Amino acid sequence: MTPLLDYVKWMRERVGHEKIFLLYVSVLVRDEQNRLLLQSRTDFELWGIPGGIVEIGETLEDTVRREMREETGLNVESQRMVGIYAGPQYDVIYPNGDQVQQVTIAVEANIVSGALHADGIESADLAWFSQSELPDNLFLWYQHMARDLWAENPSPTFEPPLAAKSGNWWMDLRQKIGQARIITIGIGAIVRNEKGQLLLGRRNDNNRYGMPAGLMELGETPSGTVVREAMEELGITLTPTRVLGAFTGSFYFHEYADGNQVQIASIIFEAQWTGGELAPDGVECLDADWFDADNLPPMDPRHKRLIVSCLESWNNAVIG
Repeated sequence: MTPLLDYVKWMRERVGHEKIFLLYVSVLVRDEQNRLLLQSRTDFELWGIPGGIVEIGETLEDTVRREMREETGLNVESQRMVGIYAGPQYDVIYPNGDQVQQVTIAVEANIVSGALHADGIESADLAWFSQSELPDNLFLWYQHMARDLWAENPSPTFEPPLAAKSGNWWMDLRQKIGQARIITIGIGAIVRNEKGQLLLGRRNDNNRYGMPAGLMELGETPSGTVVREAMEELGITLTPTRVLGAFTGSFYFHEYADGNQVQIASIIFEAQWTGGELAPDGVECLDADWFDADNLPPMDPRHKRLIVSCLESWNNAVIG
């Protein structure tokens, strides 16, 4: 059984230093002078943005609040999603040799209460930095988060499509960890036609409908997963245009027919159908059609919740 805390320790005891996915949040907080709060990290001995790894059972907001309380002494609440930073360019090797492909949800948050205080465990020091005073040795992902924060982009930043071949990485991982619950990264797309109808496919695993979606593979960006899965399962080309939301937590616990347990972390895009003819593969997707949002077919409950949440907050990315 996977522990509710210290997910990384549990995982590393089973896989060693090999590259794995980990889901992070980074929390961007500004003061009244528009300065960004940075922490002096104890692991790399560099400055960075506060945040950390999502634990089993946590929502993204749970992690935002816990990490900020632990590392900075501040109580915060999320305001908006700044971007999603995931893909090979953000791969990291920790000083102990652990390799990670990061999937990081960067969130701007407001201070609710508390007093700024470095914990001495993950944060050696805390300080405010203006845009022109940022340290030179920030990791690339922190540089991009800070850039996008101050750019005040109307929607979250995401990396361009980069797809990998479907592989056996998740199956190989199961050989080492067994059937215990792990956090998987699922990417989905809401595709609408000129009538506002949604493109949904009937899944082979449960005979219910869902959006075009699938698990992210090592070496991909989230938008690349959308492109690959749509081509593999439906025979069409999708172009992701906007991040609609990111979701995880205990509601997204799932046990597959083979007994493997997961907590799915889902990133949902708006996407446009830009090429190809609809041709379900008959393996993962049995058929597909367009449906009115107020008259959805029998659906996987997780997919339905994701779609409804994104449609209800269409102009603002959801942090779920």
